[in-house]
Amino acid sequence: ENFAYLNKDDDGNTAVTLANPKTIEFQVIRTSLIPGTLKTLAENRSMKISEGIRLFEVSDVVLMNGPMDADQADIGCKNERHLVVLYAGPTAGVEITHGMVDRIMQALAVVPNPAYCPEAAAAPGVERLLTNNAHFGEYVVEPQENSTFFPGMSAVLKVKKNGESEFKEIGYFGALHPSVLSNFKLSFPASIFEMNLEFFKK
Repeated sequence: ENFAYLNKDDDGNTAVTLANPKTIEFQVIRTSLIPGTLKTLAENRSMKISEGIRLFEVSDVVLMNGPMDADQADIGCKNERHLVVLYAGPTAGVEITHGMVDRIMQALAVVPNPAYCPEAAAAPGVERLLTNNAHFGEYVVEPQENSTFFPGMSAVLKVKKNGESEFKEIGYFGALHPSVLSNFKLSFPASIFEMNLEFFKK
């Protein structure tokens, strides 16, 4: 589910494998919240979707990337807090998911980069944050192909912390590929957004 169900290859350097799992289903620790969210949606696929279904989860994934903080023991992996937001309905609703990305950034005091969205960057609320140096940083959304999503309907979220010079990719979203929907026995379109929340720890 971590890889094949999402049209991804296991590079052998991302997922942590348990030596003695209770069941084979839990042998590989999740590296993404997306499979669990899609399984939840599948269990509730009898719900009326004409007005759209919205799901979200905040939880940890485990990645083989070494310790998260300097004071942690190096056990070869780390927990990373993620957020996932899903919309399903008569259409994939990528614009709804994109709107959620913008709203979450607003709530975290991350302002839009002027090159990404000049109108939003010039809004009074953004100008106040910039004037008072109260913003966390800037963000951009850039189109980027991802095999989990329908071709031409996916993007990445990049954030640059206040005082830093480079943007870092912290999330991605898009309309789920039909084969991914089929893998989870879903017969209606959906879009999903996942991001790393650890990036915002101070």
